[in-house]
Amino acid sequence: AIPLLEQAVNQANTIRLMTNQARRLVMLGEAYLLAGRLDDSKTCSQQALELSSGHNERGQQAYAFWLLGQIASRREPPQVEEAEEHYRQAISIANQLGMRPLLVAGGDKELRNLFFIHVCANGKIPRRSERSEHQVHALLLDKFMGLLDRRSRI
Repeated sequence: AIPLLEQAVNQANTIRLMTNQARRLVMLGEAYLLAGRLDDSKTCSQQALELSSGHNERGQQAYAFWLLGQIASRREPPQVEEAEEHYRQAISIANQLGMRPLLVAGGDKELRNLFFIHVCANGKIPRRSERSEHQVHALLLDKFMGLLDRRSRI
């Protein structure tokens, strides 16, 4: 998939087709991320963010921030504060635009994961008996941030 996505991005640049180019860059960045190519993924997401900001494509900005959060959270060690800031920006834009798919598929789960990392000393996974407490705290964080609607149960 990566060669095809790279070709699509390059061809669009060649013919100056900027419509949906930020989205293509985010998709390529996601592919790089899945392949473990974090630096390439970051380059794509930063380009997508710059392009979407210049063209006032707020939805694509949200996806670019989400991808930057993914990258930061997968670094060794995880860049928790950086990831959290990117996720917050993505969620803020997504909330403004009513982008439910981003909120459900990405942001809330990633913030729970980050909170879990925060709670765990030095990023170590707690013993099985401790996990449920941390998961409850993560769900409370979701509730506090307004990511779960009022009918959701904790």
